[in-house]
Amino acid sequence: MSQLNLTICKIPNLQEAFTYEAYCNSDDLAQLTSSPSHFEILNPQTNISHIFKINPTNDISPGKIGINAPSRKYMNVKINDLIVAKPVLSST
Repeated sequence: MSQLNLTICKIPNLQEAFTYEAYCNSDDLAQLTSSPSHFEILNPQTNISHIFKINPTNDISPGKIGINAPSRKYMNVKINDLIVAKPVLSST
């Protein structure tokens, strides 16, 4: 299973900020996997993780992931912190 280190950034679109979904560059998402849409996002400093649906967007620079403020607070991460993203594979 592949994983990718990404840097936290703000979600560029206000409408998307009201979702509990994450957003990353389309090329980064393609590096992670070709099929799952849900990913474990891990804060390696605290070992706190959360499952997010990650949507591709070209509004976010490569190497970054956009997560809304309530989710960042829950995960105890800030803008420019490093996280690890891994696909969550279905058991079916």
